[in-house]
Parts: sequence; C-alpha cells; structure tokens
Amino acid sequence: MPVDLTFGAAIIVGLLGSSHCLGMCGGIVAALNMGV
Repeated sequence: MPVDLTFGAAIIVGLLGSSHCLGMCGGIVAALNMGV
C-alpha cells in the first residue's frame, strides 16, 4: 500500500470516527440536559 493512500485512509477514518462520536455523545448529552 502506498504511504499516501494509507495516510489518507487514516485521516478519513479519523474524521468519520470523530464525527460519529460527536453525533452520538452530543445527542446523549443534549437529551440528558433537556431531561434535567
């Protein structure tokens, strides 16, 4: 695997992972704050 392709894939996976975590955790935190 070329280094560029591996590096690009790592960045994409990192962005998808962080956005997914923010969406899930952010939604849970917002629901808890509204519930309280």
